[in-house]
Amino acid sequence: MKTLNMKAITFAFGLSMLTVFNVNAATQDAGTLSEIPVVTDFIQSPGAIADTLTFNLADLSDTYGDSKLWRVGPGFKITGGLVLDLYKVGSPTLIGSYGLGDDFTETLAAGDYYLSITGIANGSGGGAYSVALAAYAVPV
Repeated sequence: MKTLNMKAITFAFGLSMLTVFNVNAATQDAGTLSEIPVVTDFIQSPGAIADTLTFNLADLSDTYGDSKLWRVGPGFKITGGLVLDLYKVGSPTLIGSYGLGDDFTETLAAGDYYLSITGIANGSGGGAYSVALAAYAVPV
């Protein structure tokens, strides 16, 4: 009986390790932002999320964004917090960090930027979320 229990524990540990090390990584480009919001959808299988959303600003802009969890069905779930970290391309300096459902505003210079998105999709079908971005030129 103890041997059977040890096998069961080893099997369960193996399955949990597979889930922990399954990393979903998608890169999408929202293009040059304008006043018309761009909504980008991500659907991931179960495991860690390591997505990237790139975008460009043509002018000094007030940039607005938010993220929303999709309620696709009971098999889709994201836990462990979905975190969106904002960076300028070529710079390691974090501009801002936002959670799932946070609305955010940043005044950003013209250039290329990206959101590094991390979290855990742990529904039986994975997880799904959207990020919306828009930019409004700052009057000079």
